[in-house]
Amino acid sequence: MHIRDEYSTFGWILEGLLQQQGFTVATATYESLTYAEYLCLKR
Repeated sequence: MHIRDEYSTFGWILEGLLQQQGFTVATATYESLTYAEYLCLKR
C-alpha cells in the first residue's frame, strides 16, 4: 500500500518523458506496482 500511495505517479511521469522524446506508447503493461513494460513507437 505504501508503494502504491507514494509512487503512483511513476507511470504518468515515465510515459510523459517517453512522449517528450518523440515516442508514442503503443502498450503499457503493469506487471506489479513497481514494474511496467512499455512498447513504444518512434514518431
